[in-house]
Amino acid sequence: MDIKVFDYSLTVKSDKNYDLKTEDKKLRVNLSKFDLKVLNLDYDRWEKDYFKIEEECESGFYRWLEFYALDAFNKDFPYHIHVFLDFVYRYGHDEEASLKNISCELVEEFFADFLLRKVMVEPDEYPEWFPAVKLFYEYLRDIGYIDDISKITDILNEQEPEFIELLKNKY
Repeated sequence: MDIKVFDYSLTVKSDKNYDLKTEDKKLRVNLSKFDLKVLNLDYDRWEKDYFKIEEECESGFYRWLEFYALDAFNKDFPYHIHVFLDFVYRYGHDEEASLKNISCELVEEFFADFLLRKVMVEPDEYPEWFPAVKLFYEYLRDIGYIDDISKITDILNEQEPEFIELLKNKY
């Protein structure tokens, strides 16, 4: 199978600034509160809020993609984020993790292990997950949840070619 690098020219956004919706402001606050629950390891309190946060992230990201006329990705990218959130917040890790606090090792574990074991898609669809996560972090920056996404972007940019090689070798 011919595994190709994702064509990032398909995700070029316009120069206009994203207009925060009430839902985005609410998500920013809810994510920050949620992270405190996760970091304090109060499982009962955060577990019941998780599904609400997940839904808010998916719908907010969908709106953001629509705003930037990236409608071609509205179906798949929010689902990709659903799986990514599940990994970050609900999968057992040896370290504390949140969207703001995710290590290089956890990003590698998500792509090289979790994604390939837990998500069944055509092999040539896996490369779409990197741009989905990158764009999701841009959305999180635009709503004011994360000020600087360069660390996560650098991690993703570094690991993407390795992931493509892994896919080529596997398929």
